[in-house]
This record gives sequence, structure tokens and C-alpha cells, in this order.
Amino acid sequence: MNKKIIILKALIIAGIGVLTIALCIVFFNQYLRKSKAAEDLVDIIASTTSVSLAADETDIVTYTIVPKIGVNKISAFDINFVTSSNFQIVSFGNPMPIGGVEVVFTKIVADAPAKRLVYVVNQPTENLPLRISIPVTVKSTNGAAGSMEIKPSSQVVGYASASTQYGFGLVDKITNEGSTPGPTSTPGPTAPPIPTPINPTNSADIVFRAIFPNATSAVNEISNVKITILDGQGNHFCDDENDCAKVVTFRRVQKARVTNTFQSPQLSYPFKNNQAYTIVIKQNHTVKQSYKYVYLKWQKVLQCLEGTKDSGCGQLIAEVESRPLFSGDLDGSNVIDQKDADMVSIAIGSKSIEGDLNFDGVTDQKDVEILGKNFNKKGT
Repeated sequence: MNKKIIILKALIIAGIGVLTIALCIVFFNQYLRKSKAAEDLVDIIASTTSVSLAADETDIVTYTIVPKIGVNKISAFDINFVTSSNFQIVSFGNPMPIGGVEVVFTKIVADAPAKRLVYVVNQPTENLPLRISIPVTVKSTNGAAGSMEIKPSSQVVGYASASTQYGFGLVDKITNEGSTPGPTSTPGPTAPPIPTPINPTNSADIVFRAIFPNATSAVNEISNVKITILDGQGNHFCDDENDCAKVVTFRRVQKARVTNTFQSPQLSYPFKNNQAYTIVIKQNHTVKQSYKYVYLKWQKVLQCLEGTKDSGCGQLIAEVESRPLFSGDLDGSNVIDQKDADMVSIAIGSKSIEGDLNFDGVTDQKDVEILGKNFNKKGT
């Protein structure tokens, strides 16, 4: 009798074990499953595919997951890395959403020695990101050039709609950072040539674009643009404010895909820590806009320009077009309201340029119309 009970218990335990394994397989197949459809693939865009470092020197390489099926969103990924023998993965940074809203990721595996990263996105379908950027810190063991790639067996899963799940499946390819030419607009007025960025030797540099939608077509430069650098949480961190804040002039970009695109000069900062920062842009007569997840690197120039695929640019690429610098915030409240309207009226009466919202050098009826168009718009 006891023998039968023992056998029965063993069968029950074995059955529970089999059921548990089956449930786990079903669960992960809902997130990380291979797709048999050739079109259900993703690209991995690397900020670089080859890195030269001194012995024990570290650097950050960013990888962007890009689904190839329209605008489908990412709900999970299982990425496996492979490095040359003289390269080590030191750590994985937090995944950064590009597009959609700021989302919460659940870490399943983040094993640097095993070179594997698995995350699930805990958000409703409508909030899932369109792309995901992954910062990876690497180290050289001997000072020689090395490489890092992503195994083709890596998998990504996403949703096409609230009811349709796609297994984006196997990674299609890894591409190096580069420019993808897009459609061009009608050429605007001739502007001074923009200098080619130069790699710095003693600073962390950046060049980026911004949209000034209300600038008249005859304007080639916009001055008094204040750029402030905050930490990754949006807090001030510089002991000397001059290290974090600069007032510069932006130049119009010719043949830009988006009308009224302007480019910053090359900005240099004394930041030796390779990490994510927040870039804040504000002109005297515009709202203020903030852009997160911008990775500045010591002795590197980050180019966040049209066609750029460097995921280290974060929201300076993903959100720059959805966060233009609307003209009309004259009192610095970051909302365009009646107080600003009153200030424009006063400027017209006194023939002051303090109400100049299209940057043509005068305050007139055109500026009143711009303020009416932008009324109640806010910055971030």
C-alpha cells in the first residue's frame, strides 16, 4: 500500500513538473518566438561595428532595434552578443525607448559575462516603443582593435495592433551607423555653409538640429538660443553653470526634409563620464523643449543630424520633429498665453523687436498672427 502511495506521489510530482515546463514554454513563446515569415525580421543598427581602445579602456556602443514591418511596436527582445577574444562586455545600460511613450521594461536576463540581454515591456499595446536603443559598455583587454556583433539567433517580438502579435523573429542583419537619404524639400534661401564636425581631443562634443517652425523663409540664422545640459534624470549637476549652459546661434539647414530645420554649432563640454544626459533648448521668443537619452562621450562628437541612425542621440532624433520650438513664449512660462499676447501688443506700439516671433527683425501683424496660431501651446 505504501509503495503504491509513493509511486502515486512521484507521478503527481512528475506531472506538475511537466506542466510547469509546458507553461513556461508557452509563456516565453508569447514573447520570444521565432518567426517563419521572411518579412518578419528586424535590423540592428550599431553606432559602430569596430572599436579601438587602449588596454582596460571602456567605451559605450549603442544598438538600436528596428522592426522592418511598418510601424509595429516592440514588446520583448532576446539579444545575444559575440565579441572578439580581446573584448569584454562590462555592463548593459537600461534599454531606452525611441518613439511611443516612456515605458517600463522588466529585466529577465542581463548577463554581461554570458553576453545575453532579455527584456519584456510592461505596457499596453498603444504605449509600446517603435524602436529600442541598448547601450553596451565594452572594454579592451590588450589595447588592440576589437569587434562586437549580435548573433543572428537573437529574437524580437512586437505587436501590429491590440489583437495581433508578431514574432519579428530572427535578426536580419547588423548595420553600421550611417545616413539614409530621405525626400528633400524645395531649396530655401542660401545660407552660410555649416562647418564639418571635428573629433575633439579634450571634451565631449555634440552637433544637433532643432525645428523653428515660425521662422520666416528669409531667415538663415537664429541667435540667442540657450542650450542647457542636465543629467539623465533632468537635474542640474554642474558646479559651474557655464560648463552646462551655452548661448549660441543656429544656422538653417538647406534641403532639409522638414522645413525650418536649423543646426547648432559644435558644442564642447568637459564631461569625462560617458553617460546619458538631457538637452534643453530655449530661444528668447520660443517655448523650451527637452530631449532625453543623449549619450555624450569623452573625445567624441555625437552627430544628431537628419538621417542619423546613432541611437546615442535618443530623443534628439526620435522626438525633435514632434517637439518644435514654437514662437510666442516671451515671459519664460513655457506656455503661450495672454501675457505673451499683451507683450507682443506692447512691442508693436513701441516699435520694439521684443515681440518678433518670426525672427525677421521687426514686430508687426505677422507676429500677432503667429501668436494666435500658437496660443496655448506648451514646451516640455
